[in-house]
Amino acid sequence: MPLTTPSLHTERLLLRPFAEQDADAIYALQSNARVLRYWDSPPWTERSRADVFLAACRTMAEDGSGARFAIETRADHAFVGWCAMFRWNPVYRSLGVGYCFDEPAWGKGYATEATRAMLQWAYDTLDLNRVEAELDTRNAASARVLEKLGFVLEGLRREDCIVSGEVSDSWIYGLLKRDWKAATSAAPAIHSEYASPAMSDAVFVRLSLTGDPSELDACRETHFAAEFDFNSVIPMPAELAIEESSAVTTGYDALYGDWTEPAKYWTWKDAAAALGLAFPLQSREELLACIRSLDCADMYLAPAQQYKENLEKYGHGSWYGWCKAHWGSKWNAEDSTVSTHLERTIVRFTVANAFPKKVIVALSKKWPGIAMQVQYADEHARWGKDCVLKNGREVQKFPGTPAAILQAIRHANDVDLGSATKRGAAPALSMS
Repeated sequence: MPLTTPSLHTERLLLRPFAEQDADAIYALQSNARVLRYWDSPPWTERSRADVFLAACRTMAEDGSGARFAIETRADHAFVGWCAMFRWNPVYRSLGVGYCFDEPAWGKGYATEATRAMLQWAYDTLDLNRVEAELDTRNAASARVLEKLGFVLEGLRREDCIVSGEVSDSWIYGLLKRDWKAATSAAPAIHSEYASPAMSDAVFVRLSLTGDPSELDACRETHFAAEFDFNSVIPMPAELAIEESSAVTTGYDALYGDWTEPAKYWTWKDAAAALGLAFPLQSREELLACIRSLDCADMYLAPAQQYKENLEKYGHGSWYGWCKAHWGSKWNAEDSTVSTHLERTIVRFTVANAFPKKVIVALSKKWPGIAMQVQYADEHARWGKDCVLKNGREVQKFPGTPAAILQAIRHANDVDLGSATKRGAAPALSMS
């Protein structure tokens, strides 16, 4: 049964069916090696691939197996990427989703906005229960998009893809209809302070800074001249920017840990035969010999050595554990905006999973002459807080439900800033 691809409008984007005139744009996108860094196939090198892609779009619509959407900005109709739903199975009531965006569109929240619109249409139109997405485990930005939409990390496919000789793992994310309903409607409020459910989709934060003008200027220049980066407050050591993939853990076990389990992996069977070794391998030395005989040996051993050094030096092998321990959140700030109103600096950003308490407290301590109103709430309005920090200490707290705080963060008039429960009252940062 055919599935007509609709046109969908969001606040900033238009999702529409692909047309023949999109051939140049889609070829430019899919031939960009940086864009396809974590894709499951290499960049295109032949212009004819665009024609094949567009033909597949028509076939998907005709046979009802899915839909591909070209995405453009509503302001200037610039092509920024595409998203798709595919493998629609009406018996299992399931489908897969994916998306790809050009470099100028990165960091603007377009992927979340477009995919949310596509999912809303799919759940409204089809008898849909389950949506699945898979991505390279190194693609942290894409993982944040899925988690903000309500997807749950369900598993890991080890050494799932080999692209141009590079082996990678894949995360599997799933979204059920009940997850989608929970993500798109406010759940009952749960009042708590500096507490986060284990898998909140997105946390909205607004900071309002007042104080000595020269200190405010210095603070803005240091942390908010461009997008807010937690590294400007608590820098993560550069050596930690590695992934805990199965390749890294296998290399670590081969070099330093329990080598007996990876010695059984069929990955080394051909290498063992070429080296005249029995399989399964019988020693750490044999395992390392097999790994070192492979063209991709550095994928296993180099990051494993760095992982060990990181553990010894920082107590964490990679960015993941370090960020949770030192920032209070495993992800950095996203979609940050900065504005100034009447000698007050307003910073808004979102972060996945948890409020980054340690970053915000450290930021307050760095600028003791600045009073900082901190408002945060998760997107389901289950928890949140509205308070004032000075020199890292809470000096004032405002009442308010998580729903009221969330409303204040997302829709308040920054020129007339008050607490979440007293909109229009005297400025909440008055310390008298």
